[in-house]
Amino acid sequence: MADWYYMKDGQKCGPVDTAALKHLAETGEFQPEDMIRREGMPNWVPASQEKGLFEGGVLTAPAGQGPAATPITPLMAQHLLATRPWVLFLSILAFIGCGLLVAAGLGMIAVGGLSLGGGGDFFTRGRPLPWIVQGVTYLAMALVMGGLYAAPAWLLCSYAAAIKRYRYSGRSGDMEAALRIQKSFWKFVGIMTIFVLALCLVVLLVGVVVDIRLHR
Repeated sequence: MADWYYMKDGQKCGPVDTAALKHLAETGEFQPEDMIRREGMPNWVPASQEKGLFEGGVLTAPAGQGPAATPITPLMAQHLLATRPWVLFLSILAFIGCGLLVAAGLGMIAVGGLSLGGGGDFFTRGRPLPWIVQGVTYLAMALVMGGLYAAPAWLLCSYAAAIKRYRYSGRSGDMEAALRIQKSFWKFVGIMTIFVLALCLVVLLVGVVVDIRLHR
């Protein structure tokens, strides 16, 4: 008898013989969209392709629900899980960037404040107020830029967390959550790209207009 392996909640199970595999199918231990493989087969295949396991040998969708969903193959799951370290790395870098922007603004304000109190150094002695003004201005800009960086950083962090949940649960719902967050991330990146391109175009047009007026 052939030895069979099957995937259940992202885990490889088996080996079992053909009779045991059929019994597992009949008792609902695995579904037609779950992957199975027999010794000697090069690839995993949906259980629905093995004749005799399920009625008709083909997975059909309930009426009115459209075609049957494509099964999640082990290779699909492997590729998704492989992205998590890089996603987590980028999210950490983005959060660090947000913190550095804010810290720089606070640092400029602190330097100006020390000069007002009689401290300071060669660069700030006698002119602390400009440093404070520059610091407040930079801090305001940093908070805006930090907010723009924090949004994708949070999405990447949430995406990595969803991938981790799928890794341990193997549930398709966790994979759907990860892909939904990924969609939100790329949507945000697309919107910000359009915004930056539009801003650059406006700055370019303003520069051209100013240049024309100065040379009249």
